[in-house]
Amino acid sequence: MRYLIVLSVLLISARISAQQANPAIDTVELAKKIFIYNASKQYNDPTVTRMALYSLLAENPNNVSLRDSLALLYFEQQQYASAALVAQEVVGAVPSDMFAAEIAAISFERLGVKNKALGFYEKLYLDNTDDLNTLYKMGFLKHDLKLFEEASLTAEQLLTHKLTKETKLIFPTADGKGQEISMEMAAIRLKGMIAAAQGDKVKAKEYFNQVLKAVPTFEVIKQQLAELDK
Repeated sequence: MRYLIVLSVLLISARISAQQANPAIDTVELAKKIFIYNASKQYNDPTVTRMALYSLLAENPNNVSLRDSLALLYFEQQQYASAALVAQEVVGAVPSDMFAAEIAAISFERLGVKNKALGFYEKLYLDNTDDLNTLYKMGFLKHDLKLFEEASLTAEQLLTHKLTKETKLIFPTADGKGQEISMEMAAIRLKGMIAAAQGDKVKAKEYFNQVLKAVPTFEVIKQQLAELDK
């Protein structure tokens, strides 16, 4: 994930903002809750960690850092529905929170809610138009959602981007080691997949063979060409 969070810093921030928002908060009790949170993280007790976060949120419900932390905790525990809902709420309140946007994007994707995932990936890409991995992800989601015209435009964006030749992706191989392929070749492959999904096998083969000519060892392309011949 691109956006990293330092939870101890977040909780210090939460403590300060909680005190500013509500001076009546018992600072000793607040310190205890933060201690419980940190200790439960240290000893890998996600249930206690979650309850500590909710307890802190109850005293400072508008603290975005705490909600980011909660979304991350759910994500780490593979509770993607909860992670997506918390992160989505944060982005609704703070549109500039790219950390929450990324958690929402990945969580919705893993839940199979591709239209929502696409919306958050688009938000991430607008925040950083040099992030070709996110743009590539958008192209695949558009392909899966049968938004073929949009997917084709995204593939063209990938091919014309200044970083497309130097950006690399790892594709699976039979030996499990994976192989590094340029984003340029990956984008042409995506164009082939779009053509195949639209029923144009001739065009799909042209794209796949173009990639295979440039990268003769590309195992995934060989498999896709074999599938087209069935």
